[in-house]
Amino acid sequence: MTQNVNELLTDEKLSAFLDSELPEHEMKLIRDQLADDEDLVIRLAELASVDAIVSATYHDIDEVPLPESIQKLVADNEHLSQANDTVVDLSLWRRAKSAWQAQAPLATAAALVLGLAIGLLTQVQDTHSTIYWPQITTALDDHVSGQSITLAEGYQLTARVSFMNSDQQLCRQFVLQTPENSQHSIACHDGNSWQLEATLFDEPIKAGSYQTASSQKPINSLVESMAAGTFLNAEQEQEAIDSGWAQPLNH
Repeated sequence: MTQNVNELLTDEKLSAFLDSELPEHEMKLIRDQLADDEDLVIRLAELASVDAIVSATYHDIDEVPLPESIQKLVADNEHLSQANDTVVDLSLWRRAKSAWQAQAPLATAAALVLGLAIGLLTQVQDTHSTIYWPQITTALDDHVSGQSITLAEGYQLTARVSFMNSDQQLCRQFVLQTPENSQHSIACHDGNSWQLEATLFDEPIKAGSYQTASSQKPINSLVESMAAGTFLNAEQEQEAIDSGWAQPLNH
């Protein structure tokens, strides 16, 4: 990282970046840094208080334009993702556009984080999540949150929380631990099968070292933005298991 970029990474400068108020050369320097610095993406999300501005109700979002600077940022990242055979989660991009409709200045940050950050961290194709998807869905079908399930190759899967989304689908957030990384994912049941909605990646924690799970905050933000109502308790999860995750819960 150059000294010029270091001088830009203040809260004041980052706030100006979110509102597209910096000169173009400074905007480009920060965009370039975001492409390589996952921690900076997370910091930007926290600065903009993404949790407070991402709405669970999305109407007419495709007709709402985003600021040109954010469109360019995500377009550049989408090109990079395609070059690496990855897929950006489009539902997150749609939710970011909805947030822009509701509150333009801060929603710029939501568009950035849910567009750029997820583009950087989400790789729905060519991951262990898809390679072992049949085993993952079986574990999601049959086990309540908190239980650690061993998959092939010794990989560990743990469901963290279950909830209903705004489409009245039951969803689960789970973690898949592999030697390469920790994969924080969300899947929703469409009445027939589980559909993978998003996956964020953490680097593995080296033995004898401590590392904060950098994907926890953004995955929690996604869960909160998708959830409609309270999270399922253990009794409700067991009811969902018994019904095949396809029936509305009795409250």
